[in-house]
Amino acid sequence: MTAQGTNGRIVELFRNELVLCEVGPGQTVAVLSEGDQLRGYAEASLAAARDLGADAVDVNIPSEHTADSSERMINIGKNPLSQHPQAMQACKDADIVVDHMLLLFSKEQIEMQKAGTRIILIVEPLEVLERLFPSEEMRVRVEAGPDGMGAGEVGAALGVPGYSTSCRKPPPRTWGSVRVSAGL
Repeated sequence: MTAQGTNGRIVELFRNELVLCEVGPGQTVAVLSEGDQLRGYAEASLAAARDLGADAVDVNIPSEHTADSSERMINIGKNPLSQHPQAMQACKDADIVVDHMLLLFSKEQIEMQKAGTRIILIVEPLEVLERLFPSEEMRVRVEAGPDGMGAGEVGAALGVPGYSTSCRKPPPRTWGSVRVSAGL
């Protein structure tokens, strides 16, 4: 596949994700990235948001140290965003942030959420994102799951003798809630 074809695939995938997040005209989408890391994803996210009529803001902070994905996972919750107050404010002012930096479990992520900003994390390889893309069928199955299990059934399903838990149905939520792109 050509680079143009791959880029078109990414834009279409990200547009479909933003549709599930109910992004459209009148909304601000902040696309957060660091330096050249996942820059193609950031550009595709900006294009997808603009295609839906949203105001897309490119929040790209300078990269002082290029960390690969394994290093980012080791240092989860730590990132350089707090050193860039204008970028942080742009994220807090947005309706939704497309996170290509891995803010997961960070004080910056919590601060954005307290400001009412929704966050979607997109850092996985394209083939993983495509395979795990959520569908309405998957949503129905996930939301119905707790109704079909009673106390103790999780332990039995896991094969753990004496292990028991109860399941409760989570409160209704939109597709745009914070999530890792894993089909939820």
